[in-house]
Amino acid sequence: TSDGKLRFNFEGAQWKPVINWFADECGFSLQPTDDYPEGSFTYHDDEEYTVLEALDQLNHALSLRGYTLVRNRKMLVLRSNRESPPDELIEDVTPEQLKDRGKYEIMRCVFDLSDLEGSEIDREVERIVSSRNRDSVVYVPSAKKLFVRDVGERLRIVNQMLGEARRLRIAANTEVGTYEMKHVVFPELMGVV
Repeated sequence: TSDGKLRFNFEGAQWKPVINWFADECGFSLQPTDDYPEGSFTYHDDEEYTVLEALDQLNHALSLRGYTLVRNRKMLVLRSNRESPPDELIEDVTPEQLKDRGKYEIMRCVFDLSDLEGSEIDREVERIVSSRNRDSVVYVPSAKKLFVRDVGERLRIVNQMLGEARRLRIAANTEVGTYEMKHVVFPELMGVV
């Protein structure tokens, strides 16, 4: 559209021209491949999508056929889900960058666990990530970092879980008590606090 958004209107289109169209429209460099999904793509929607939202729509449809478009900056690579993409292809993101990434986009996120006990958390995270990415959950105790590779939706769940673990840890270590004021009046104390 005139404001840089995309609309889908495909009826029985082969996957190769669909993916090439998407890469061209969005300014991505699509890496050559001969391995495209079988069958055709039919999708019509009057809604207008940003590039990220359109990539999510395509990756959702592709995942139903066992494929995914892996994005690394402005490069796109179509991969079969039968084999795991090489680590060099997967983009590293921070937890703060997860909100700007797609639900079905595969990436690797580095979580800081310096305020949490990592040896238990990495086993819990392994149960959250998809089965094909369980081997890519790596805890580095000396740096207190947890490396997790999965799609954006699952990485956001991991991030929320770690945030909740932090909140519960703070709550468990917080003591609440009542103290009677003897030598100072309350307004003076609040100024210091």
